[in-house]
This record gives sequence, C-alpha cells and structure tokens, in this order.
Amino acid sequence: ISIDWQNCSLCAISKEWLVPYQNQLLELDLSYNNLNILPSNIPWQMINLKSFVVMHSFLYGLSSPSETTPILCQSLEFINLSHNEMIYLPAELFYLRELKYLNVSHNCLQSLSTSKGYIMYNEIIFM
Repeated sequence: ISIDWQNCSLCAISKEWLVPYQNQLLELDLSYNNLNILPSNIPWQMINLKSFVVMHSFLYGLSSPSETTPILCQSLEFINLSHNEMIYLPAELFYLRELKYLNVSHNCLQSLSTSKGYIMYNEIIFM
C-alpha cells in the first residue's frame, strides 16, 4: 500500500489515521503540507515502510520513539525530509539497518549525534 497525501493542506495528522495501514504500508508521502510535527508512530511503527517522504512541509523534527514504543520500521530504505525547518534528527534514524538514502538538505540542523558516534548510511545528503 502507498499513501500519497501531497498538497492536501494538512496541518496535522492524527495518530489513528494510519494505524489500520501500518503493517501493509510501503510508501508514505506527506510533502507540501503544513505539518510542524508528526505523531509518534510515524515512521517508527510502520513495519514494512520502505519510503518515507516529507518535503516542503515546515516540519520541525521527528519525534523520537518512546521507551514503550518499539522501532518497527527496520525495512525503511529511503527518507527525504528536505526543505523543512528541522533543527534536530532523532538518533534512532542512525540505526535503521536497511536505510540507504537520507536527504535532510535545506533544513536548520544544528547538530547530528548518535550515542555510538557513527553513521551507517550508504548515502546522506546535507546542504
């Protein structure tokens, strides 16, 4: 299943909207909206998610999964969070084993850090 909610004038997304699809969802595109924040289950509880795109959406950052929320998105290969207002990236992004592409260009990132001090991506784009 792919969900493409580009240009939908979304200001918020309810956590419950994607719950019925979170086990089948392969691609999620939320670009060109007004989404300052996303619910804590996006993308962390999307078991089969391979592509996650939120460009040009005024996003400040991704929520880190809570200690009670497992990181299930281990199939995630492609993330594009470019052209937002992000000032941080959650450290958990750096431990997604299948991630091959991460674009966080044109943001306001102040620092990148991981608890283990290394990045495992094949390709990472910063501008």
